[in-house]
Amino acid sequence: MTRTHWRTLWRLLAVLAIALIWIGSLWPADELRQFDMPWFNDKAGHFLGYLTVALLLALGWRQSPPWLLWLIATLSGGLAELAQGYLTATRSMEWLDLAANAGGALLGIIIGVSWCRLVMPSGAEAEN
Repeated sequence: MTRTHWRTLWRLLAVLAIALIWIGSLWPADELRQFDMPWFNDKAGHFLGYLTVALLLALGWRQSPPWLLWLIATLSGGLAELAQGYLTATRSMEWLDLAANAGGALLGIIIGVSWCRLVMPSGAEAEN
């Protein structure tokens, strides 16, 4: 696979990850409780979800400023929290969820940017 193909794949996966997180965020809470997952920690789920989104954004949009990618991931999480509060009857907004989203996004950006700098030679991005 060429670098352009990989970049396109990362971008598609980033959009898919955001869409899946939004679907899960707006899914009725009563139905989610039926899965009975006592080991699942909500804040860890938020952290890992947005770490994944930010990592995929960093891999897909390597030339974009890292702060902008972090902001996109964090705003996506913030909008999902607002949507939970205003568009659902069984979900609510939580500031700690937004903090977990932002923290996960920050670590995802750090990992993604570091990976791109270690794996790609400095002039290799010009080929794309």
